[in-house]
Amino acid sequence: MILQSLVELATNERLVADPDFEFKPVAWIVRIQGDGSLVSVQDNRINLNVGKADKRGKPVKAKWVGLDVSVPIQSIRTSGDAEAFLVDKADYVFGVDPAGKRPSAKLASRMRLFYLAIEKCAAAEPDPSTKAVVSFGRTLSALTQESRAAYLPKDCGPSDLIMFRVGNDQDPVQLRPSARAYWKSIRNPVIVKGSESLTAGVSRVPRSCLITGRPMTGDVGLFRLLKNVPGGTSSGVSLLSFNAPAWKSHGWNGNENATFSRDAAEAAATALNRLLDPSPRNGAGESLPIRHVRLSEDTVVVFWSPTSTREVQSLLDLVPDLLEPNDDLVDVANLLASPKVGFPRELHAPALFYAMTLTGTQGRAIVRDWLEETVTGIQENLHRHFDSIACVRNTPQVQGSPLRTVLPLRDLMSALAANGRDAKVPAALAAGFVHAALRNSPYPRSILQRSLLRERAEAADSSWGAHARRDARASLIKAVLTRDPEFKTNLEIQMDENRTEAGYLLGRLMAVLEETQRLASGGVNASVKDKFYGAASATPAAVFPTMMDMFHKHVRKGREKRPGAITNREKLVDVILSKLNTIPVHLDLKEQGLFVLGYHHQRHALFNKRDSNKNRNNETTDVLPATKGAPLEHTCH
Repeated sequence: MILQSLVELATNERLVADPDFEFKPVAWIVRIQGDGSLVSVQDNRINLNVGKADKRGKPVKAKWVGLDVSVPIQSIRTSGDAEAFLVDKADYVFGVDPAGKRPSAKLASRMRLFYLAIEKCAAAEPDPSTKAVVSFGRTLSALTQESRAAYLPKDCGPSDLIMFRVGNDQDPVQLRPSARAYWKSIRNPVIVKGSESLTAGVSRVPRSCLITGRPMTGDVGLFRLLKNVPGGTSSGVSLLSFNAPAWKSHGWNGNENATFSRDAAEAAATALNRLLDPSPRNGAGESLPIRHVRLSEDTVVVFWSPTSTREVQSLLDLVPDLLEPNDDLVDVANLLASPKVGFPRELHAPALFYAMTLTGTQGRAIVRDWLEETVTGIQENLHRHFDSIACVRNTPQVQGSPLRTVLPLRDLMSALAANGRDAKVPAALAAGFVHAALRNSPYPRSILQRSLLRERAEAADSSWGAHARRDARASLIKAVLTRDPEFKTNLEIQMDENRTEAGYLLGRLMAVLEETQRLASGGVNASVKDKFYGAASATPAAVFPTMMDMFHKHVRKGREKRPGAITNREKLVDVILSKLNTIPVHLDLKEQGLFVLGYHHQRHALFNKRDSNKNRNNETTDVLPATKGAPLEHTCH
């Protein structure tokens, strides 16, 4: 069903208006005269970063890409040499490798293959333009490799595509009627046996295409390579391939094991490439909306709906910003209000939503997950997802950059990696998280485990980034505990004074003890959190007696400086202890998560109250700096 939907998407968005041609970024145009003499090599690129600046206002480095041009659909290249028709890279068009890595003999062989294919076209479909290209090729073959290299622009890359234009003709040679007719005859050969016409390359046993269900008349081809799959090679990765004897089944070789007709396979691959493309276009060159979200360094989720109505496509347009806003100032909560207000609860016609999660490797794309759901179901599931991860923020607000009310996917996943490096986040973890978000199912419990490990590892880190990651982990822990059917824990966005679980109360208690130390001592080398957080969150009975002894000392000392504040902290400790029957020896996974949330919520409650008191006294609210020992960091020095 997924592949059938991809073929339907390719049809609806006119991605395969002509199944024998495709749009590719062509970087250079070789301008020649009718006699084959070279006029110039014309730049056909644009700078995608023109006018863009970084956060400091400095211009972003130029990113040059070729303009999309319709070219003969290119076959999959493996380890051998295989020329493309009329449009190819410099090692085929000029017999030159801009990277200087390939031997001269191989380059000469590739150039011969390229122009031999054009010679066959000129013989079958006589045309002045193809004959001019043949003449140009013969001139090149008489030159040395150094002389041919002189024709190339200095910034020509090894992957840049090159096409031809002859004289004043505005159409490139590959789009001339004769060239198009020849290429279509090559792609769709027909042989005649008596009175019966059959497509060449008939399979030995009649079979049906697994995508369309229609009978197949040709050989099973290779599934086209997918570009822009993170973690994959720059040349692309295959979604389907059989390249070893171990993959043989019932005597079938290679891709005969999965019988997809050429047209259906190419349409499905074209649709997937469109979904993965950061700047997608259809077969007419028109821009299309983004339909993917990057999950980690090597994993991406693509999504689509074959229904092309405005209301469905408008809802899909929101998904990238909901999961991964490009603008740091985009507030997910405001975006969530849009489908609630601007879209009906039930669409006028049933609309299906599809998603596929892909991870790239050196040779293939791994399908980690796929989803078939209704668009209205996805709409509701996304609302429930953001309700699940919504949690108060303790990160200090940077001037001019308001804090998001709900954290985006990037921040949530990077909080699970060392120092926020998303390269260290396992692909399965990110895929499982999005799986749960789109399906309204329990989040992976491994997210809770990893969050707890990172909480302990970064307990003593008081940088701004560490505070932001703690906020993200609190959101993740709340989400996992809320949805896990075994835990059955309903959690609020902010502190719930009615909760009586030992883990939650002990987390609150630690936040109060830490704040009391800060009020009493002002600045020390290591706070109670720095010393005891790891043990307190897992084996509290081993350290809380010591922490309470320190608390009483801090109370005696603090009464001299801040008697009112210290008295309030004493009362709060008494309230928390009154709800604790005993301090457990060990906290299980659920209680450890509640410990983190209790600590997080209590910190927020303490500082909100303090900030409110300061505002009533017309005092400026403190801003938490990124250096250890500052007042609002709660490091209790």
